[in-house]
Amino acid sequence: MVKKKPKKIMILTLSGGGGHLQAAKAKYSQLKIKEPTATIIQQDLFLDWFGPYIGGFFSNIWNVPQKKGLVRIQEFLANAIHFADKLFAPVIFVQALRTLLKEDIDHIIDTQPMGTPSLLRAMHIIYKLTNKEILLEKIITELPTKEVTLFFKPIKKLSLKYRSKIRLITTYPLLDNHTSAEDFWQEQCGLSETDITYEALPLRPHFAELSNQQRKPAPLKLRITTHCSEENALVFDTISRGAIGAKQRKHSIDLTIKPDEKVSIVMLGSKPHETATIQYVEKFINACQKQSCGKRRDHLFVFCSASMCGNTPLQKKVHELVKNYPNYPKNLTIIPLSYQDDEVIAPLFFRSDATFTRSGGLTSMELLSVCQGHIWIHAEEIQSSYFSAFDAKMPHWEEGNAYYLKIKKGAEFINPETFQEVAKPYFLSSDV
Repeated sequence: MVKKKPKKIMILTLSGGGGHLQAAKAKYSQLKIKEPTATIIQQDLFLDWFGPYIGGFFSNIWNVPQKKGLVRIQEFLANAIHFADKLFAPVIFVQALRTLLKEDIDHIIDTQPMGTPSLLRAMHIIYKLTNKEILLEKIITELPTKEVTLFFKPIKKLSLKYRSKIRLITTYPLLDNHTSAEDFWQEQCGLSETDITYEALPLRPHFAELSNQQRKPAPLKLRITTHCSEENALVFDTISRGAIGAKQRKHSIDLTIKPDEKVSIVMLGSKPHETATIQYVEKFINACQKQSCGKRRDHLFVFCSASMCGNTPLQKKVHELVKNYPNYPKNLTIIPLSYQDDEVIAPLFFRSDATFTRSGGLTSMELLSVCQGHIWIHAEEIQSSYFSAFDAKMPHWEEGNAYYLKIKKGAEFINPETFQEVAKPYFLSSDV
C-alpha cells in the first residue's frame, strides 16, 4: 500500500498593519489541530519575497501613516493595490512560482490583498507543467461590507478563468434591505455566492475559546508580559500609582481584577496613533476625577506599540502623564502595555466594560466575538452621531467594519473632542 504524502500548506501574509499577520497566526493554530500531519510554511509577501530591506521599506510605507492617523495616505495606498499588482507582478510571480515548486505546495491560505493575479499565474504554470491543481483560499480579514474594496476590487478585475480558482473565506456579509447575498458578491467581487465559503471568524485560540460565552462575576487574573527590566520597572511604577492587586516578577506582572471593578481599554491598532492615545488617557483621568461614584475602581489598559527595550516612547509618555498629573485619582489604575498575545488580550476584551478602539478587520472580529461592554470606535473627525460615508474621517474599509459593529454590537464613533459628551454616562454610574 502506497503511503499518502503529507499535505503541504503555505500561509501567505503581509507585514502591513497587524490584521493580516494575526489572521495568519489564527489559521496556523487552527490547521495544527485540523491537519496535524500537514507541513505548514508561512511566507510574508513583503519580507520574504521582496527581502527584509525592500520589504521592510514597503511595510513602513503602510504602517507609518496608520501610526500618524494619515487617513488620505492610507486610502491612497489601498486604492493603489491594483497598480502595485501590475508594477511588482514579475517579482511576485517569480517568487510565488519558485516557492510553490520548491516546497511542493498543495494548498495556499492567503490572508492579504496583494499579488493575487501573479499568484494565480504561478499556479496556472504549475498546472501546465505538472497537472497539479493547487487550492487557493483567500481569507478576507475585514468584516464583509461594500467598503472592503482593498480585497474585493483586485478580485473583481480578474478574468473569469482566474476568479474561478479562488475560494473566498469570510463571514456572512452586511446587506442592505433590498440586496441578497448573491447580489452582494456579484457586485463586489464578480463571484457567485456558491464561490464563497462562510466560516467562523479567523480568531486566535483564546478568542475562539471565549466566543459566545457570557461573563460571570469572578476575579480576573492576568499575567502581562514585559520585555526587559526597564519596561518592567516603568509599567509597574505606573500601575503602583493606582489601586489594583499587582505582583512584580522578573519578566512579567501579575494582576488581579475584582468583579466589581471597571475595565476599560484603549487600543488604537497595532501601530497606535500616539497623540490620540495620550489624549484619551488624559480625558479618562479627568473623567475619573469628576465622577460622582468616587468609591468605584477603574483600570485602564493602554496598548502601546511593540516593545523595543530602551525605546518605548508611548509607554514612557503614558508613564510621565500619570506620574506628573496633578491630583491623580487614586481609584484609577493605568496599565501601559506593549505587545501582548491573545492569552492576555482575549480575556481583557471579554471582561472590558468599555473599549476605545480602531475598527481594523481582526480587531473588529475579535470585538464582535467576545466583547460585551461599550465599543467606542476612534475617528479622526466626526460630523454627526450617525454612521454614513460623511460622518467620520477613517479609512473606508474601517468605516465598513465600524458600521458592522454598530449593527451587531451598538458601537459608536468617538474621538478626544467628543469624549466628554459620548462617554459621560459611563462615568456617572457604577453600572456599565
